[in-house]
Amino acid sequence: MSGFMSGKSHIWIYAFFPFLVTGLAIKVFSQSTLRVSESNLRKAAIKTVMPSFPEESRKHKKTGIAVAFLHIDEKGNVEKVDTLDAPDLLIKEAVVSAIRQWIFKPTHFRGEPVKVQGKLTFYYIIDGKGARVENPKSFDNANHKQ
Repeated sequence: MSGFMSGKSHIWIYAFFPFLVTGLAIKVFSQSTLRVSESNLRKAAIKTVMPSFPEESRKHKKTGIAVAFLHIDEKGNVEKVDTLDAPDLLIKEAVVSAIRQWIFKPTHFRGEPVKVQGKLTFYYIIDGKGARVENPKSFDNANHKQ
């Protein structure tokens, strides 16, 4: 069963998308929703907005990782953002506010437009360089517009 692995309610498959050069492992949750990796989600972004670092969070030296799970509609618009982790409530709100402004290339599977789900990670850092928000290092060179 090379390339396929069955589960109770999903199937792992390999498919090609217009924004990819190589194959992508995706998880099919329903006929019209695909779950993609963070790397491929970032590559599909045509508009991004970096989350802010709220002043109150800076003042209280709140640092750490913020992780959000996105639900994207068939047209590439963010439908819903669930925050999985954040250093504090203000950072959580900043992440949700920024991600709601992202726009993605529409995704098609077997010729049909599909919804997409995936996660985004941001690092909230305070060090000798000051307070800032960063993407994971592996995504710093991703081809997206700010």
